Amino acid sequence: MQKDPNASGGVIRRRLGYYALGVAIGCLALGMIMTTRQRMHQAQADREADAGQTVPTPGTPIGRDPREPNRDTPPAEPSGGS
Repeated sequence: MQKDPNASGGVIRRRLGYYALGVAIGCLALGMIMTTRQRMHQAQADREADAGQTVPTPGTPIGRDPREPNRDTPPAEPSGGS
């Protein structure tokens, strides 16, 4: 009887090593992409800040100046005695 060549431990370990190497390379590539995107965003924010434009913060609706008071809430009732 002949053994199945794929059943030996050496082949499985070699394939597992290739898989782990591929995952490691993928993680490095993803990290480089994320770092590049973050640097590009920071550079754009710095250019806009130097130009005097406002940089929107997360949660600020588009087209609204973050320095403006909140227009969505009604004005407070005056508290005066009668």
